[in-house]
Amino acid sequence: MTQGKRVLVSGAGGFIGRWSVPALLRLGYEVHAVLSGKASRDVPEQLRGAKPHFADLLDDSAIDELTREVRPTHLLHFAWIAAPGVYWNSEENFRWLAASERLLRSFRAQGGSRVMMAGTCAEYDWSRVEVCDELSSPLAKTKAATLRGAGATRHDAATAASDVATAASDAATAASDAATAANNAVTATSDAAAAVTRYAACKIALQAILADFGREERLSTAWGRIFFQFGPHEHPDRLVPSVIRNLLLNREAPCSHGRQIRSFLHVADVGEAFAAVLDSELEGPVNIGSDERVSLADLVDRIGRQIGRPELLRLGARPAPPGEPSLLVPEIHRLRDEARWRPRFTLNEALGDTIAWWRSRLLDPAGAARHE
Repeated sequence: MTQGKRVLVSGAGGFIGRWSVPALLRLGYEVHAVLSGKASRDVPEQLRGAKPHFADLLDDSAIDELTREVRPTHLLHFAWIAAPGVYWNSEENFRWLAASERLLRSFRAQGGSRVMMAGTCAEYDWSRVEVCDELSSPLAKTKAATLRGAGATRHDAATAASDVATAASDAATAASDAATAANNAVTATSDAAAAVTRYAACKIALQAILADFGREERLSTAWGRIFFQFGPHEHPDRLVPSVIRNLLLNREAPCSHGRQIRSFLHVADVGEAFAAVLDSELEGPVNIGSDERVSLADLVDRIGRQIGRPELLRLGARPAPPGEPSLLVPEIHRLRDEARWRPRFTLNEALGDTIAWWRSRLLDPAGAARHE
């Protein structure tokens, strides 16, 4: 790798974004980590070695000021609305769609040459696909998906996102409710109905915008479709932390039937995968996930056995969300064979690391519960 590579990482304080920074530093990048202007001034420990910038990326002038100051050669864009139970259908998705395009344009205007943005597995049509392939599997809505074609425009992409979300408004609201309930019910894929949400529509549209802009500007672009992950700093109501917290505190952990098949990565591996793809010449959509399939019942059983309280697991105590796919996993040949990336953590190691992180926060050295 040549010298002089400066990467701007948006959403660098987030659950995934923070974990890309150590990997980028190891690859020799000068890392500029963007944290929300509304956040506290505490900088996550994973950002040690990077230069932090506090900025509101929903403010066009802040974007332009930031890119002028940094003049990045690379952009890794994670920032988006992520409030649990809110982001699926929030109007903020449209603001982030517009802000992301503004950031892309501003980055290019300052001479940037390589961009990678974070997408989601919710872009795929889960009613028609179980093993998701980046180049052949159908996306959630045909109208938005066709924007990947050569004749699409950025205006068409944004309009389609709005049309998809508006037309599905009632269904999307129900999907959000189902997703929230699923999180609380300790299931791994509260995302099951996300195909018609504003979040999914706007991500599909942004990927089309990125591809179109890259072709027009001869800009190298990649798009990471994130599947399932867990690890330190995850929201406590998600599947893995919810089960861990309950078992560490000697409480029952109610779950769905657990027959759903998924694949999981440690969040640090997700961050490293993004860094690896950004540092490669790989272009277009790339699934960010694992090729190890596991049932949710097996996953939570592994947690129970590592903590030593498997008897507290309550499979079947919660209903699975209606329409939840029984199998939803990524095809990762592009990540594995083209980017030549491999995860650092096995599944059991990833669970052990996450359990240790939660134990240090929930229990004192004698094993007694701290005040939550």
